[in-house]
Amino acid sequence: MSLPRSILTLIGIAVLGACSAKGSRSSASLPIRTNIQLRLERVGTHDFLAEYDRYLLLDVAGVTRAKIQISSDTGGYSRANIFFRAADSVFLVQDRTGRYEVDATRQSIVEAADGCGVPTNTVFVGAFDVDESNRWRFISATERHMMPMSISGCKSETQQIVGRERRERVSHHDWSGDA
Repeated sequence: MSLPRSILTLIGIAVLGACSAKGSRSSASLPIRTNIQLRLERVGTHDFLAEYDRYLLLDVAGVTRAKIQISSDTGGYSRANIFFRAADSVFLVQDRTGRYEVDATRQSIVEAADGCGVPTNTVFVGAFDVDESNRWRFISATERHMMPMSISGCKSETQQIVGRERRERVSHHDWSGDA
């Protein structure tokens, strides 16, 4: 017994609709203090493709205190590296188009003036990214080293980031001549 073509078409549309990313939400979190977490939320924008609007949020005691929309992920650009600057206790979130400063004390998130290069005087904390199991989550620096990232509008960015990452992992090597 075969099903009529119109019923098969309706079944196909229903299945595609169920697999749709549009409107779906996924969130990755980094606890930064007691009752305070930094979160990157992705909201699906396309019916069939993995494209997302992305929001950086600062939650205090379960309530969102600061929120900013960052660059959209139009496919394959979801990673955001996270750094900590001890001098002023600020977290820096770097994605492919810019850098954002997260200040838990002031409960604020602002776009940084300069988004090029690895932030100076910082420690790489980890990244919001998709892991080997294809799960969107925070991946700590102890789980995975900093991965190269080309930043839109910046020259030689990939080489700068890879060079810094190598210096951090291989501290016994003399990197004074690293290009």
